[in-house]
Amino acid sequence: MMKRYFLRPTLSVILLAGGACIGNLTAWLRAVPVTTNLEVRDEKGRVRCLIGNLGEDGYGLQIVGEGNQRFVVGLRNDQLLVRGGIDEKSPVSLTCGAEGCALTLGGEGASAKLELSRAGKLSVVHSTAKNGVLMSIQSDPARGGVTALELRHPSEGTKSSGIAFIADSRGASIDLLRDGASAAQLASTKDGVAYCLLGARQLGLYLQATMAGNQLIELCNGTPRMTLQSTDTGTGIGIDRKDGTTAMRLGLTRAGEFARKLWTEKGDSLAWDAEK
Repeated sequence: MMKRYFLRPTLSVILLAGGACIGNLTAWLRAVPVTTNLEVRDEKGRVRCLIGNLGEDGYGLQIVGEGNQRFVVGLRNDQLLVRGGIDEKSPVSLTCGAEGCALTLGGEGASAKLELSRAGKLSVVHSTAKNGVLMSIQSDPARGGVTALELRHPSEGTKSSGIAFIADSRGASIDLLRDGASAAQLASTKDGVAYCLLGARQLGLYLQATMAGNQLIELCNGTPRMTLQSTDTGTGIGIDRKDGTTAMRLGLTRAGEFARKLWTEKGDSLAWDAEK
């Protein structure tokens, strides 16, 4: 009868076998792709919540609703991103970075955008794809404290009309806009001059008054055609030709002396009672 011999494994054999198994397990784990995201699914298997790599939104949290509802909070480089919306027509986004923050409500059809830079510049713009910018607020303390408000009437295919308020280091003004340009302006400067302009500067009515008590009225048609002026040296009226040459001056000096002069088109002086 043959004797059976049983080999008892030694400690070294066990360690060698265990090391081989661990090596194989490590190689297998390396071959298995490791995901960086944590997903939460509903009872139908749909991903409703995602934490991890969000692609262009960086790393963060994404929540998906039943339809097109979506909410995303992410960090991308040095920016904080918050995006969301009930559908494609009502998106909202907030972006904050080293240069400042920007909040956008709406999309391509109509939107409102608020921006605040790190330097303190503020911008609020309401616009539509059909009508362009309808309201704009700009405030920039870095440029001498410029603040502007512009309101425009919706228009299609033509330049809109509206009103603009501007205050800066030079003074303040109100402009009535027509066809994209100023049709009337009321302004006051830091030098103590207030003026009103109806029409263009050389094609309208210009009125000016200073803190010193001087007044000026100009009727222009390419050049000032008639001027009325009152200063501390006297009061007078002047009429010029369309080419800018002087035609008549009539006035009263501070001393109460009456003065009147006429000139020909060539610049020759005429007597007041002359026929020409």
